[in-house]
Amino acid sequence: MEKINTGGPAFPRTGSADISGYGVPDQEGMTIRDYFAAKAMQTILETDGGKANEAIASLSYIMADAMLRAREA
Repeated sequence: MEKINTGGPAFPRTGSADISGYGVPDQEGMTIRDYFAAKAMQTILETDGGKANEAIASLSYIMADAMLRAREA
């Protein structure tokens, strides 16, 4: 099985201390692939919301993978 390129974390945050002095752990958040898929899904729903949920999700990740490949070029 081929390893999926996630693009790494979209909005990582390094750990720090908050105002009260308690430590806040590192947070990777969502991946760039998930972020791209969410953005693609918004457009698909706005332009053709009649598709089945599985088709919308699948198409969103197909578009996200294409965007990640385009970043590598």
